Amino acid sequence: MKLARMKTSTLIGFTVVLGIFLQAKTLIEVEKLILFGWATGFFLMAAMNTFNDIFDIESDKIIKPERVIPRGIVRKNEALVVAILETVIGLLAAAFLGFISFVIVLILILLGVFYSLQLKAVPFVKNLLVGWSLATGILIGALSVNTHLQFKIWGLLFASGIAFTAFELHKDIGDREGDLAAGKITLPIKIGPQKSSILSYASYILSLTTVVGMFVIIQKTVLATAIFIASTVTLYIIRSILFDFSKQNIEKTRKIVMGCFSLILLFLILDQLLYFFCANNNLF
Repeated sequence: MKLARMKTSTLIGFTVVLGIFLQAKTLIEVEKLILFGWATGFFLMAAMNTFNDIFDIESDKIIKPERVIPRGIVRKNEALVVAILETVIGLLAAAFLGFISFVIVLILILLGVFYSLQLKAVPFVKNLLVGWSLATGILIGALSVNTHLQFKIWGLLFASGIAFTAFELHKDIGDREGDLAAGKITLPIKIGPQKSSILSYASYILSLTTVVGMFVIIQKTVLATAIFIASTVTLYIIRSILFDFSKQNIEKTRKIVMGCFSLILLFLILDQLLYFFCANNNLF
């Protein structure tokens, strides 16, 4: 369970479901895709996390000794078996979503392995790669419905890529001392925590503003007020990252951001379910 990072993997599973919902016109059209879509996102993310822990054993002994492999709870060979099983399940689930979605998932898995082997030492490139890989779940879900993507899919893909990249950079700010001790050169180490925090916070503003603009102003989503409030309150609370770079504050504010992501995802899914219900009952 801890290897998979249940919260993050579950969230990514539902980003695929959201992509399916936003691209579809009726629930009946996509009801068979929902379970496979969630499983694809969940197991893809779980596999990436497990492989990451396998390749990061030595640095985790310094940075995050509480993880299960450094503690000896799970051996490296056992973790490798788990990672392979997660990958296979994710690929099998993706196969039910269609050829294009399957190919994208396969590419993401290969990129994930390449990242763990080669790109962890490259400042910010690894943040971009991880962030945009996570956001691709929306694209995978949408393409399983049809290839004529709506504008809102592209807009949400852009907002999610920016948000997840900011989230990864946010993490690196709190990990900078451990990363330095482990010999890693991340962006906060290279340019300092203050500039990194400004970049991360500005990216959150851009991402959440895009979501609000699309679904509150353009789409006039039913749950628009809830999305606007969640975004505004989150940006106000986490402004402390601009001056407090302590590990405790970074971890606390990341949990708040994760909560905001989860709420917006929930609101968008509920809004689309309401749309399906109204369309099915001719309430428009």
